[in-house]
Amino acid sequence: VPIRILDQKVHKLRNKEIQLVKIQWNNHEIEEATWKREEEAKNKYPTLFAQSE
Repeated sequence: VPIRILDQKVHKLRNKEIQLVKIQWNNHEIEEATWKREEEAKNKYPTLFAQSE
């Protein structure tokens, strides 16, 4: 279960940009946070984004 968003960045490809978010997970240290596509994370964990807005 995700706890919070630690960071955001844009990964640039040749013809598009992908929004990424770094998510800290429950029972894991900050060092174990992972980058996920923002769109997928919003669909799966909408309450996580409601906290950060």
